[in-house]
Amino acid sequence: MAVCNRSLMRLLVVWLVNAVIRPLLVLLTLPVTVLTLGLFILVINGLLFWAVGTSAKPSSATCARSTDQNTPIR
Repeated sequence: MAVCNRSLMRLLVVWLVNAVIRPLLVLLTLPVTVLTLGLFILVINGLLFWAVGTSAKPSSATCARSTDQNTPIR
């Protein structure tokens, strides 16, 4: 069940970044975005994608796995 909790925490981090941090960054970098004809949005998306990806360590999604550890996953 700990993996499910970690997955929910990652979901909350992604939601927080998309709902709060990204709009603030877009607003703050609006002059640069206008000068680059909108291409700076790709830089913002890449940086946020990298930040969310490095903030969470990878784990396997085992929420639906049976409790028997000897059962192979298919």
